[in-house]
Amino acid sequence: MSKKKKYLFMMLIALALIFTFDKAVSAEPI
Repeated sequence: MSKKKKYLFMMLIALALIFTFDKAVSAEPI
């Protein structure tokens, strides 16, 4: 249970990072 929770938490952080990065990239056209 603890291992699964930790994996889920890490996945959530990764998704948040990707989302913020995508927003930053889309905000500034290259």
